Amino acid sequence: MPWAESYLQKLEQHLGTTFPTMQACYERSEAKVAELSELVGGALPSQSSFVAFGSLARKEYTEGSDLDWCLLIDGRADAGHRDAELNLKKILAESGQFGDPNPAGAFGALVFGHELIHCIGGSHDTNANLTRRLLLLVESVETAPNTTLSPRRTLVRGILQRYFAEEAYFPGKGRYFPRFFLNDVVRYWRTIAVDYAAKLDERGASGWALRNAKLRFSRKLLYVAGLLLSYEATLFPESDLAPRSAEGQLAFFDESKPQFATTEHCYHAAQLTPLELLARACIKLDLPKEHVASLFHNYDAFLGILVDSVKREELKRLTFADSSSSMLFFEVRDLGHRFQTSLNHVFLTPGTALGDLTLKYGVF
Repeated sequence: MPWAESYLQKLEQHLGTTFPTMQACYERSEAKVAELSELVGGALPSQSSFVAFGSLARKEYTEGSDLDWCLLIDGRADAGHRDAELNLKKILAESGQFGDPNPAGAFGALVFGHELIHCIGGSHDTNANLTRRLLLLVESVETAPNTTLSPRRTLVRGILQRYFAEEAYFPGKGRYFPRFFLNDVVRYWRTIAVDYAAKLDERGASGWALRNAKLRFSRKLLYVAGLLLSYEATLFPESDLAPRSAEGQLAFFDESKPQFATTEHCYHAAQLTPLELLARACIKLDLPKEHVASLFHNYDAFLGILVDSVKREELKRLTFADSSSSMLFFEVRDLGHRFQTSLNHVFLTPGTALGDLTLKYGVF
């Protein structure tokens, strides 16, 4: 979706302001996805999607960003999939256009759909599986060809259906709300926070301040996107995203088919970036403009720091011990505090749509 058609540009018009760094990152991301499609398009096996996560999927890509990706398979396992994975790694490395994902992380590998849908919770649900599942919903983009039947889109629907089935058929349940899904969103956010502390212990000074900045902004934004997806059918029973003309797709929430209706609403909402999901909610709910403007201007300022190669490098090199003497670290921290204050106004004010939902379902 071009910037001119995005909810972020609509929010600029709604507020009478601009988010210049946000726009620059958005348009750079669109161009990078097109480049990536050209690069890997001919190397993909059938019934697969090349899926990118991270800043590229959020449309916040900077020149210092890495490429977190997976080869997503929806179908029978094939010995050729491993060859395709290795070939993709070779193509990406030889291009020199994209940074490598963390070799110890959840990306840069084959991912099969069965675990994503059926291993939710319990001993089989690893941190890597949880990360891939939630990020597929709130922070993913695929290269062309990107059809309605692509594995990524099919699996997004399948995961949502799995989450919502638990609540749809719960005996004696009154008004429908997807608690199972929300609980996993909360679990993922807390896992991010705990892993941040674990990495500090494991890696020490390496990259600490940059991870801290991302935890305050982009990682927290993932939680916001998960909350908004959980609230989607409750907040917007008449969806502006689900098409009314397509057979089997519902623009109006159907209480008699809560699993199907919620899946359709959330499936279409999940095609937006986290920032767009938030911008859309701010517009449709007509939230107080001063809090919304503060929220997005502080995030824009955070992106401005990441875009600045000198500042980004300083954050990468800054140690915990030296942070107390870094003006840049205090700048990031103050931006993070203002961003959090705005989030508190938007999500924790009693008597508002978002506030009441968060206090009722998102806290206890």
